[in-house]
Amino acid sequence: VMFGLRMKSWSPQRFLQLAVLLGWLLVSPFPDEREQQLLRAVEQVTRALGLSVDRLVPDSSCSRSHRDGISLSIPVAYEIKPSSRGGFGVFLKEPVKAGQLIWKFRWQDHLLIFEKDIPRLRRLLKARPAEVGAWFVRYCYRPEFYSGFIFFQFDDGRYLNDAGTTPNLKASKGNLVAAWDLPEGSELLEDYVTDNLHDFPEWWSRFKADIDPHDEYSRYKS
Repeated sequence: VMFGLRMKSWSPQRFLQLAVLLGWLLVSPFPDEREQQLLRAVEQVTRALGLSVDRLVPDSSCSRSHRDGISLSIPVAYEIKPSSRGGFGVFLKEPVKAGQLIWKFRWQDHLLIFEKDIPRLRRLLKARPAEVGAWFVRYCYRPEFYSGFIFFQFDDGRYLNDAGTTPNLKASKGNLVAAWDLPEGSELLEDYVTDNLHDFPEWWSRFKADIDPHDEYSRYKS
């Protein structure tokens, strides 16, 4: 009980430090299980792109297509559809108020990727079409309180586009809230730079440049 009470007072940094420790315990002794975890993430991206994976049916839950949104991490009515900024984006299907919760961080919607995973992950991605690798690394981001790993994102939050200087979302305690009142039909936009989403460590930047050399945020362009 006392341990549980202490955990409630922990800072986000402490939780991430615990996650790193648990992650290393998972990665080191059980390489076969770790490969399966990475493979499931790679297959999820492959299905989201509408490509077949070992006879698996297409995955519509987070597919890169025009559809209604169903992610539990986004507690407002929304849809995924083509964006004028290129690719797909997240659009409101109802008005929201300033400060209203738009995206909530959930551990179960993320996979922690460590530097030690890179050889396995590179092999898995290189065995897929280049498009799979490109979108896999684009669906990854650096945690707010960086502690030695990268997040791969399973939920529809990965379709939130970069607004540059005029985001209508802002970070709040690890989540995203509306920066002001937003009408139905608004595309939800964040600021990748202010939120440090692409301030990657060197080991990930080099890997990302190898897998997705055309991404504008890569620091090591070919």
